[in-house]
Amino acid sequence: MHESLNIVYLTTEAVPFAKTGGLADVCGTLPSEVAALGHDCAVIMPAFASIHRTSQTIEPTSLSFAIPMGESRVIGCRVLKSTLPVRPSDNDDQDGPVASVPVYFIDQPQYYDRPSLYGDATGDYHDNAERFAFFCRAALVLIEQLRLDVDVLHCNDWQTGLIPALCRIAADEGTSPQSVPRTVFTIHNLAYQGHFPADAFRWTNLDWQHFNQESFEFFGGLNFLKTGLITADMITTVSPTY
Repeated sequence: MHESLNIVYLTTEAVPFAKTGGLADVCGTLPSEVAALGHDCAVIMPAFASIHRTSQTIEPTSLSFAIPMGESRVIGCRVLKSTLPVRPSDNDDQDGPVASVPVYFIDQPQYYDRPSLYGDATGDYHDNAERFAFFCRAALVLIEQLRLDVDVLHCNDWQTGLIPALCRIAADEGTSPQSVPRTVFTIHNLAYQGHFPADAFRWTNLDWQHFNQESFEFFGGLNFLKTGLITADMITTVSPTY
């Protein structure tokens, strides 16, 4: 019997809630498959406008908090919740109850209540660095508020790339009130890296001493994907030949 793990998936896409490509297919099914093996799984993602256009029930929770975003700005958010269905495992009674994977949404309309996930016909949204730095930081706060004893944080693509670095810094500085989980970073599409001017680092709310080649800095700018690759405990790709 394998050891049961507590795994939280961090993603911006998961079917049926939000999708632009294969990332959504993986993150909409993998947590359920892993949960069917006996692990405790949860998903955290932004509350994009598309989550309200599905047949899934979206429920409010009592959780809300604020994140300091620099320049004396504090951005608040609330937390919504839904579920992913989990199929019974091959050894289970097929007529028995089906477990479910909770999905938590970071609801911040200023950032996420938009027609598209990442941009429009004119290009990427100008504040994508701020939007997804907020998501990375808010997801870690949510995990603390839920009091989840997480073994593994599974981060997916550039939008979650800051999370392994934030976890490593929390572990090094002893700033986390709970044990810091191990991190897995999965590359679904290497073409999209989240590369921004150096000034975008301010959205991390970290001291500028951390802006260096060992984590956030990439050819003078901030690169979310590179940050995840450098600081995660393990890296995976979507296929052996990727």
